[in-house]
Amino acid sequence: MLVNNLRRSRWSREIARGLTLLMLCPPLLMLPRKPAQGQTPIKVVAVMDFQNQTGRQGPALGRKAADAVALALPTDRYEAQPREQVEKQIAALALTPPLDHPALIKLGKFMEESFGLSEVLTGRVIRADVTSKGVPRQAEVRVEVRVLDIGSEEYVNGAIVDGVSTPRYDDVNSDILIDDAVNKAAFTAVRKIISQTIRLGTVLINKAGEITFNLGRDDGVVPGMEMIVLRQGQKVARIRVTETTNRDATARVLQETRGVMVEDQVRAVYTSDKGGAGGPMAERIRRKVKWTTIAGVGLGLLVTYLFVQMVNRKDASRVGAYNVRATAMLDASRQPLVRVLWERPGQPSPAGEQGFGLWGFVIYRSRTPYGEFERVGEVRSPYELEFHDTTVARQVTFTGTATTGDTTGDTTGDTTGDTGETAVVSGVQPGVTYYYRVSRIYATNPVVVQGSNTDTTTDQGTGTEEGDFIESDMSAPSGPVTPLVTPAPQWPGEGETINPANVAFRWTSVAGGDVYRIEAADNSGFQGARVFRSNDADPQMQLPSQVDGQTMTRTFNLASLLPASGTTGQTASRQLYWRVGVRRSGDALLPEGGFIFSSVTRIYTQELPPAPAGQ
Repeated sequence: MLVNNLRRSRWSREIARGLTLLMLCPPLLMLPRKPAQGQTPIKVVAVMDFQNQTGRQGPALGRKAADAVALALPTDRYEAQPREQVEKQIAALALTPPLDHPALIKLGKFMEESFGLSEVLTGRVIRADVTSKGVPRQAEVRVEVRVLDIGSEEYVNGAIVDGVSTPRYDDVNSDILIDDAVNKAAFTAVRKIISQTIRLGTVLINKAGEITFNLGRDDGVVPGMEMIVLRQGQKVARIRVTETTNRDATARVLQETRGVMVEDQVRAVYTSDKGGAGGPMAERIRRKVKWTTIAGVGLGLLVTYLFVQMVNRKDASRVGAYNVRATAMLDASRQPLVRVLWERPGQPSPAGEQGFGLWGFVIYRSRTPYGEFERVGEVRSPYELEFHDTTVARQVTFTGTATTGDTTGDTTGDTTGDTGETAVVSGVQPGVTYYYRVSRIYATNPVVVQGSNTDTTTDQGTGTEEGDFIESDMSAPSGPVTPLVTPAPQWPGEGETINPANVAFRWTSVAGGDVYRIEAADNSGFQGARVFRSNDADPQMQLPSQVDGQTMTRTFNLASLLPASGTTGQTASRQLYWRVGVRRSGDALLPEGGFIFSSVTRIYTQELPPAPAGQ
C-alpha cells in the first residue's frame, strides 16, 4: 500500500522525470556539432569565343555561346573577366584569335599574375538544326564547353550537351530559335560541369607504377577515367583508372615526368570526343520509323493544328504582328535610328465588323529578346507598317487600352473615352543592341472627337479618341539590331593628294561596330565598274572589341581604278572619292546599304610615271 501511494504521488513523478533527464544529458552533450561550412573560393575565369562548326551565323554564334556560358556561371562560384579585359590582354601579348592551346596557356599565365586567373573556358558549337516551317518550330544545338586549368595546363572538366528551343507556333526567324537553344545548352553545360566536379584526391600507394588513391565510386571515379598527378600544383604524371571501390581507386601510369610520390594530389581531367554529328532531333530525322509511328505523329500534328485554329477563331485579337524586323540606318541629319517593319495577319476590317476593327500598332523595345519590353511608340493606322526609333527622347500619348489578358471579365467597359497615358520615351543609344516587338490595337466602335488630329501617321495627336480599345499580345521579338554613329575619316582629308599605289586610309572606330569597309571610286555615288571595296573578312578591317574612338589604319593599292592616259602609259591625276562604313556582325539584318557609311571625302591622285618598257 505504501509503495503504491509513493508511485502515485506527484513528487515521485517529478523525481522520475529528473532522473530521466540526467540519463539523457551526457549523450546529448556528446553529440557532434555541425561543422561550419567554409565558403567556396571564387574562381576567376576567362570565357573565350567558341568555335562555330555549324555554318550558321558565322563567328557571331560562337560569341553568343560564350556570352551565354559566362552569364550561366553562378556568381558565388565564378568571377568571369569582362570580354574587353580579355581582349586587351590578347592584344598586349600580340596573340591572334582564335587561340590554340599554347596561346591559351600563355594568355592564362599572363592573366594569372595580373588578375588571379585560374581557368579558361573554351568550347565549340557542334551542331545547329532547325525544323522546317510548320507547327511547332524548334531549334536544337549541340555545344561543348571545356575548362582549361592554368596551373596544370590540362582540360580538367567539360561537357557536351544539347539544347532545344521553346516550341514556337508563329513565323519566327531561325536565328532566334537557335539563340534560344544556345542559351539553354549553356545553362545545362554549366550545371553539368559543376555537378560532375570531382574533388582532389591523394596518392596513398605507388607500387611499381600502380597507383592507389583515396577517390572511388562514391566520388564519381570510374574505370577508364584519365587523371593527372600534381605536386605543388605542377603536373608530374598522367594516369588511367583500372579498378575502383566505393572509397578508393587503382590506376596505372600512362606518362610520368618526375615520378609519383605518396601525398601527391590527383585530379580528374576531361577527354573530349567528336560530339557526334547529330542529337535527339537528328536521330529522329534519320531513324527508320514504323508506319504506326508516322500515323501517330500525323494525328498529333492534326490535333495541334485544329487546336491552334480553334484558339485563333475564339480570340483573334490575341495575335500580334508578324515578321517583325529591325535594321540600323541614318536619318536625314545622318543621326542613328532603327527602322522597325512588320506585317499584319490579314486585311484590317472596318470598325465594328465582327466586333473588332484594327486601329493601329504599339511598338516595344528591349535590350534582351525575352526581357522587359517598354513601349516606345504608337502607329495609329492599320495600313502603316513602319516605325522609326530615333536617338531623340520624346513624349508619347498612348491610346487607352485593355489587354486581352484581362481576367476581370470587363475588357472594354472601363476604357471608353480613355485617351491613355502620356509617357516620356528615351531614344536609342548608339552602340547598344536592341530587340523589338509589336502588338496590335483593335477598336470596337471607335469615334474620333471633332477637331482632333486625324493624322494617323503620327503617334502624337492633339485630339482624343473615344471607343473601346483592346491591345493584342506582343509579337515574337525581332532579331538584334544596333544603331551606330558614322565612323570618322582621318586621312586622307578633303582635297589631299595621294599616291594611289599606296594609300594608308585612317579612321576612328565607333562603339558597337566590329566590321568596317573602305570604299573608293571615281564618282561620289560609288557606282559603276571603277569602285574599290575592301574585304569584310580582312582581320585588319575588324575590331572585335567594338570600342569607341580607336584609330584604325589599312593600306590599299588603288592604282587599278585609274585608266592610263593616252598612249604614254602614264596615269594622269584623277579625282577620287572615299568613305568608311561600319556594322555589327551580330545583328540579324545588315544596315540599309550594307554599312553605316561616313560622309564622302574627295581626294586627288598623283600622276604616275609611265610603265617600264616591256610591261
